[in-house]
Amino acid sequence: MKNLVLFIFVFSILLNGVAMEAPDIKKLSIAVETGGLSNLMRFAESSRTPPPAIPSKWHVEHRTKTPEERRLAEAVRDFGFLLVESLEQEERVQRETPAGDRLYAQTERLLDFSDWCMKTPGWGNAVLVNRARTLAAIASMRLTVNTNFPIEECEQIVSRLSADPLGPKARAAAMNVDAGADLFILEEVASNEELDMAYGAGWFLMTFAGKSIPEGFHMPSNSSLNVEVATTNLDFFVEKAPLNGLESPTTEWEDRSFGRFRYGFEWRLYREAEGLLKFRKGIGCFPRKFVMTQAERESLEKEIHFYAKHGMKITPPEEDPSFDPLKEAFRRAWHESKERRLEDCNGYVWALEAYRRVVSGAYSPLDKREEE
Repeated sequence: MKNLVLFIFVFSILLNGVAMEAPDIKKLSIAVETGGLSNLMRFAESSRTPPPAIPSKWHVEHRTKTPEERRLAEAVRDFGFLLVESLEQEERVQRETPAGDRLYAQTERLLDFSDWCMKTPGWGNAVLVNRARTLAAIASMRLTVNTNFPIEECEQIVSRLSADPLGPKARAAAMNVDAGADLFILEEVASNEELDMAYGAGWFLMTFAGKSIPEGFHMPSNSSLNVEVATTNLDFFVEKAPLNGLESPTTEWEDRSFGRFRYGFEWRLYREAEGLLKFRKGIGCFPRKFVMTQAERESLEKEIHFYAKHGMKITPPEEDPSFDPLKEAFRRAWHESKERRLEDCNGYVWALEAYRRVVSGAYSPLDKREEE
């Protein structure tokens, strides 16, 4: 056991570039197996155990140098897969949990796990953090749609989602760890665009290594790729999986794609969660499908009659195939709100898409309702 701890310590140094207290993988695994994420968080907090850097399968196959180092890396990946399965279980429980206090507590736990997991940069760490935050964003939308649930607690969840631990610098750090080299100059990674260009430059170097560069092709301009280091780690930029991979950690755990590390993770869900909360705060409720008032109907009929005299036809909204009565209701409610700002005139769109998926039962059959 003493030798195992020593190897864990050395492996942590190699992955993180700094000395740190070695996580006890066996104890962490037992905590997950006996009590899921709740038990893991209790153990990690009481023992002050940081997460290990969880490598990709590619890292195990291409960057471990000794049989013992490889065995240990595989043990860390096995622990990571326990976490994948735990998150899948959390999702199943989430679907069966009403949008109320229990779901709120579960969501807080997911975000606590996310915060802990991202303390150490790593390929698997980022994948797990993204999954946990995806589930938390979905739960926050379910809670927000339930107007009987306190909006202050919805705000608490969404505020934690807004503090993105998977920004470009964090994702670059995770890729450095998996490569086993400082490919990206972290101080220079200031945006998703910069990271995308830097990764693209590495891919360019890999693609044309030892070949003549066709006319009109140029290495993407960037300031954060360490070209000297990249040229000795070109195998890192060989992408076998599609760039839009990692949609399901369970099915993708054996693969390795850096598409989302380049471009960012589930930003759309976070925007929808924020938009839905903002709509509820501004309106106080969610509107039903738009139906014309008697006065509006009479005004429209007069307008139709007037234009008909001049040989023109006006189609009533309900006869227009593209008319969406729920969208119209959201649009009107938002434009009449005092919370709306001129530059945010289409802010209701994020709320509408989130609301529609929640009440369709996409996230849980318990939320399904008829849109009256």
